[in-house]
Amino acid sequence: MSPKIVDKNLKKQDLVKAAVGVFSEKGFKGASMEEISLRAGVGKGTIYEYFGSKEDLFYACFDWFVKTIIDQASKAMDGCVGAVNKLYTVARVWVDVVNRHIDFCPIPLEVWAMASAGSARERFAASLNEMYASLRNSIEEMLREGQASGELRRDMDEAAIATLLISAFDGILLQSLFDRSVNISSSMNSFLDVLVRGMKPDMEK
Repeated sequence: MSPKIVDKNLKKQDLVKAAVGVFSEKGFKGASMEEISLRAGVGKGTIYEYFGSKEDLFYACFDWFVKTIIDQASKAMDGCVGAVNKLYTVARVWVDVVNRHIDFCPIPLEVWAMASAGSARERFAASLNEMYASLRNSIEEMLREGQASGELRRDMDEAAIATLLISAFDGILLQSLFDRSVNISSSMNSFLDVLVRGMKPDMEK
């Protein structure tokens, strides 16, 4: 009988999905590799074949969440025309992913905490810095496109607006985690409506 061929990429994804559930429920410190292995239906040794430590696995969970948003935003942007439409599309994708994975969202809080102190500080701080820089660059590019086409004002600071928009994403997420009555979708849309009105040329307001 031929040996069973294991799709290592698929197996790795399965381990990350199992770990996401445990980390979301127990936090980084409270989660154990034993519990994650049980959730994944594998031996603990199997996890270490793919991840060198619990920190590596936790990092992979956060990376999965970020890539999920980026991948879905890229697909949604395909064929999207106009800077304003693109901004609303990015916001909609972010809201959809957060709403579908709301139980996962405490993990970013731990990532922010780990990026500010502790032995993993450099690793997580570098990851967050790279993520935020990439997001700012993408939004700035949309805004510059809108300025070039005349859709948006030319006298605005696109770097500052990109930073403000990302801050709104983070702030709404944070508040919704502590108060589930906060409507993520309507809050984000209301903020964008006001922001976009301020960015339109005077004659269009």
